[in-house]
Amino acid sequence: ASQTPADLAKAEEMRKLYSYAALDTCAADGMCAEKCPVNINTGRMVKELRAQAIKPDSAENRAASVFQSNFGLVMGGVPALLNAVDLFHGVVGTTAMKAIAGAVGPFVGVHWNPYIATGAAAIKPQPAVTVPPQMEKKKVVYFATCVSRAMGPARGDSETASIHEKTMSVLAKAGYEVVLPEDLSNACCGLIFDSRGLPAQGQEQAAKLEQTLLAASEGGTIPVLCDTSPCLMRVKDTFKDAQLKSAMYEPTEFVVKFLLNRLKLDRKEASIAVHVPCSSKKLKKDAYFE
Repeated sequence: ASQTPADLAKAEEMRKLYSYAALDTCAADGMCAEKCPVNINTGRMVKELRAQAIKPDSAENRAASVFQSNFGLVMGGVPALLNAVDLFHGVVGTTAMKAIAGAVGPFVGVHWNPYIATGAAAIKPQPAVTVPPQMEKKKVVYFATCVSRAMGPARGDSETASIHEKTMSVLAKAGYEVVLPEDLSNACCGLIFDSRGLPAQGQEQAAKLEQTLLAASEGGTIPVLCDTSPCLMRVKDTFKDAQLKSAMYEPTEFVVKFLLNRLKLDRKEASIAVHVPCSSKKLKKDAYFE
């Protein structure tokens, strides 16, 4: 290989670009494998490279273990933090907030924008479920993921309810009684760890969640609604119990298979734009969005 100063400088520049474009910012969802003619999953490779870069005795690994062991406590503080940021945004205004965030962001590794979520409301009991005489009540286990438990609508959104509030309302209208898993605040599929190169912490979270959902669904006999498709793909990949995996659904599939024939729908918009998550495409669920 060439060792000229110009070529060595170019190689170093390429290494820096690779570090940011691949290791730092890759979504690691494996969507590239869908387009690859030989199905190479570079997302999985990136996760493995991230894991190799984190030593078992490193501060990062120890901090992740503490986070994982106290997951509910840490995530429980996220809504309050988001609401505090939103309150500050409301006080100083968008222009000043952009300037402050632009100065502080590079030092803390967090970048603010005006559309950042507020904190999600706490999960409340489901509204009363009433059904007409000809319709029987049904049950569903609702796994409200940590993202929907933490993040609510953005400032200025026309919708002010959190995802879990809307979900439980629709389920009640369709005659479904919601079963919430025990210790829901600690429930996590482990994707937040696995995607950052922390597979041990991610696997421990996934194993705990599998036992939690097995208990809530009575061994997979009650359907389980997972409100984000990336988390569903994660549990489909990591759970061991086949009956439980077959009983788990993301929102659009659950609506089509279980709710449409139990609801009266009124068209509110002539047309809408829909973003189909990469995980839904990988799970072959994109047709349910149509």
